[in-house]
Amino acid sequence: MHNPRVPSGDTRYGRALALRTGGARLPPRQSAALTHPPERHLATDPLQALPENASVRRYLEAGAEPASSDHSLANPRLGGWELRCHPDLVERLEEAALAVGIEPAFLYGLPVLIHPDGVAFATARGTSLVLLRLPGDARDGVQRSRWGTEDLDDAAWVDVEPWLDLPGAQPLERLSEWVVRAFEHAATVGG
Repeated sequence: MHNPRVPSGDTRYGRALALRTGGARLPPRQSAALTHPPERHLATDPLQALPENASVRRYLEAGAEPASSDHSLANPRLGGWELRCHPDLVERLEEAALAVGIEPAFLYGLPVLIHPDGVAFATARGTSLVLLRLPGDARDGVQRSRWGTEDLDDAAWVDVEPWLDLPGAQPLERLSEWVVRAFEHAATVGG
């Protein structure tokens, strides 16, 4: 049975969020008892262990809200937090991350790429902000976004343009290259 809350053929809530309701109609608003208290998820925050992640963790936590929308409540990947990144941008980050074989973790409602060593190296927010942890020599080679790094107070992070609009830019390939460079750099960060 088709879920009437998601228009037929609408892919915005498809692969990017892996929203699976089994065709069941969701109630208008879930009760507060079904929202997951944020404190419960802090214990499973994979960024907690490394001091190298302190600044990005503060950035991710800022503005985080417990899930209240139907698709955030129904999506176990979000861990009880409201999604703060457009599904198209989530999908873009997922596609770029295929180059390093990493799937985003969702922390505080934002997708985050985490190196197997535990170092966060990419995140996305809103409709067009992607942040990468890059070494100094690689920062000049990326196409910067107009947003800057917002409130991320760490010079190791740089904003990149995920939707390059340049002739012959091959935006996904370029973003994938930058993600690979950030992944490689993450292996050298910390202890």
